[in-house]
Amino acid sequence: MRTAGIGGQGFVDKNGIYRYALNGEKSHVYVNLIAAIQHGAALSYARGRPASKIFIAFSHGENDRAMSGAAYEEHLLALMADIEADLSELDLPIHWFLDQPAGTGAPETGNNWPNRLAVRALCDRRIDCTFVGPRYQFPFYTHEDGFQDPIHTSSLGKVLLGEVFGSAMAAVYRGDEWKPVAVTSAQRDAQQIMLQFSGPVMLVPEILPRQPEELGILHGFYASRTRVTRVSVPGPDRVLVETEDPAREICYAFRGSDKIIRNGTVDHADAYALGRGDLVEADAFDSLLLPGTVQHKFVAGFQVIFDADGRPKTG
Repeated sequence: MRTAGIGGQGFVDKNGIYRYALNGEKSHVYVNLIAAIQHGAALSYARGRPASKIFIAFSHGENDRAMSGAAYEEHLLALMADIEADLSELDLPIHWFLDQPAGTGAPETGNNWPNRLAVRALCDRRIDCTFVGPRYQFPFYTHEDGFQDPIHTSSLGKVLLGEVFGSAMAAVYRGDEWKPVAVTSAQRDAQQIMLQFSGPVMLVPEILPRQPEELGILHGFYASRTRVTRVSVPGPDRVLVETEDPAREICYAFRGSDKIIRNGTVDHADAYALGRGDLVEADAFDSLLLPGTVQHKFVAGFQVIFDADGRPKTG
């Protein structure tokens, strides 16, 4: 296992994770990653246990949160293509593992970032890419002065996140599927929205801190221009969301803070991303690293926009 990374940098930045903004050359982070993988492969051959594949965990998002989903995907695809080209001499298949960034709290921008949706969409289209899941459920860092960081994962959170990545990698290595549940269809009928999922889900409101009512979020669900009044699970793979008025869109764990800031209520940074939720997959697993801890597979953030007839818009 080898790592390469840097905090607080975009794809192309002063010390970018891919290229330097100043001259466009590949950054030291990129160069170090290639060298580390090459070194690891050489060691595996020297020890008589040659590597059979390359797994790359990619966890990113904050510094490119203002990018459109298409632009973020373009940068990510370019990065992936260059890494695959620079490692081609190893003649080893590369498999990517991507997670969905947690986002920020109310004092910042929330977490309705286009790249949070783009990473899953990309994995859904590529057989060499596995979407691991979201990060919003993991505990964030507490500063020495007691300030609850609204975006950076704590050491405990990193352990739990790493275990999820490892579990996904183990599943792919065994030839099993690791595919977090997703919305497969949605229909709005007046004030009711029925969401169909690809697998069983359930609500677990006792795990994460409850969000203040004035945020207009219920169990992670938020509807623009109206209020969510009730969320229920009428079937193992269905969720019913009820609103005061017909909703133009429904979001889950995907909430921006622009309206909150304009209303002057920016004091809701409680060490979790603004957009988070209580929806999990039916199957969980016991942590091997932290005995007694259950790793719930929280549903990733998503957004459904409806047309005038209550059907989801596409494209």
